[in-house]
Amino acid sequence: MKRINCFIPFQDAAQVAHTVKGLKESDLVSKIYLLATETVSDAPEGCTVVPVQSLNSTDAVRKIAALADADYTNDKGRSMFVPLHL
Repeated sequence: MKRINCFIPFQDAAQVAHTVKGLKESDLVSKIYLLATETVSDAPEGCTVVPVQSLNSTDAVRKIAALADADYTNDKGRSMFVPLHL
């Protein structure tokens, strides 16, 4: 039962690798979005890059709201670059 959409701040692939790996292993996660303020060429497989002006911008919040179609949403943009564990 995949019920959670996750939004992760993206700096580079190494920074999100551990978090993305853990999320992919969970049966609860539906989609993984990477919030990026710059062009991304090395996004992990299975993740969708969402370009944003800044992580705390109205633009970012609107894009998260538009993509949040699961039962739950985990917006890691507020806790920045700390690995997430389910």
